[in-house]
This record gives sequence, C-alpha cells and structure tokens, in this order.
Amino acid sequence: MRGVVRPAFQMATDDDLIRKNPFDFQLVTVVVNDSVTREAISRADMRKFLKFVEEDKHFSKYYEGFYILFHTGLRISEFVGTRSVPIWQSQE
Repeated sequence: MRGVVRPAFQMATDDDLIRKNPFDFQLVTVVVNDSVTREAISRADMRKFLKFVEEDKHFSKYYEGFYILFHTGLRISEFVGTRSVPIWQSQE
C-alpha cells in the first residue's frame, strides 16, 4: 500500500499541489521488524515422515504425492489440480 501512496503524494508535492508529503518518512522508524524466520519442518523430520509413509502398509500408496509436495513446495490444492495432459487437449 505504501508503495503506491508515497509516490502519488510525492508527485503532488512536486507539482505544488501540497506542501509536504505526509508519507515521506522511513518506515523502519515507525514499525519494528520483529519477525523471525521459521522452518515449517526440519529435513530430518521430513526424512523420518517420508520413511514412515514409504514403509507403512496403508500410507505407502501416498508416498509419491507426499514426496512431490515436500520437494516442490506446491500447495495441496495446486497438486490435486495438476494434470499430466494439457487443459486444451483434455476437452476432446
């Protein structure tokens, strides 16, 4: 949002429509960035999970799907909607 508003007000300032740009400040001085990088699952945990799925009698049929999801970063809805045939050919 600020990436749109600040330039618009700067143009108005440059064109002498307003005296001062109210968005001409460093955002760092107002908002503190206290975010931390999170890891959803560690590689060791991922390997343990995939090993369990691969060796389990019931879940082994889903191994390839879990493997693809972990290694591509696809969301489950994107993965389920993925087709091996292009859309324009599947309508025949």
